[in-house]
Amino acid sequence: MHLKEQLQKYVRLPGNEIIIFSKSLEHLIFKHLNPVTAGSCIIDAKKKKVHCFGLSISLHLEADEKEDTKLSTLQIFGDKLD
Repeated sequence: MHLKEQLQKYVRLPGNEIIIFSKSLEHLIFKHLNPVTAGSCIIDAKKKKVHCFGLSISLHLEADEKEDTKLSTLQIFGDKLD
């Protein structure tokens, strides 16, 4: 799988739930859920890690790289990061 195919977008909601979705969609469609952070992510199945980074231009929100990576990895893989 190529890197660009692994690139997704995400939003983190007030209850720390992460929604990961296709990069072809706009973050703005999740505005009604009142996201607190937003950006892009790469899901690395081999390392069992989701790396979150960047920002959402349409929502004017930035990623909290450390916390969003931790929460999304836990949600997707059920593993805690060291």
